[in-house]
Amino acid sequence: MSISLEIKTALQEITVEHWAAHGKPLLLSKLPPLIEARVTNYKDQLDKRSLKSVIKEVATDAGIRLVTHPTHQAKVAVIPASEGFEFTEDERPAPTKNAGVSQSQDEEPVLLLLRALARLSPEELDKVNIPVSVLVKLLK
Repeated sequence: MSISLEIKTALQEITVEHWAAHGKPLLLSKLPPLIEARVTNYKDQLDKRSLKSVIKEVATDAGIRLVTHPTHQAKVAVIPASEGFEFTEDERPAPTKNAGVSQSQDEEPVLLLLRALARLSPEELDKVNIPVSVLVKLLK
């Protein structure tokens, strides 16, 4: 079963628009909802093939190209065929919030309290007095 022109066109347009807007590849993991917005029930047309295999099949016709990270094989993206992007080996994933810090569920109430306090004005904060023993109890 061949891929419809509608899917080929959607892949090409989405890829070019993303590249023009962001100047970087569109990760395959972000692609399904973008295609679904343009091609209703596109998965039915893939005939049980993966999106990656479909892109490989239509890449030349659609003017797009797959790029894969050299060491992180799961990191696959699509770019316009005319662009010369390649992932580099030294690219590191973006650090996550609180990277390296283990946050237990016990700390959550304290963090919620601190976030609430952060919304107060300086004048209101001057009036807040929380004993350390209360914070310690929140951690238990």
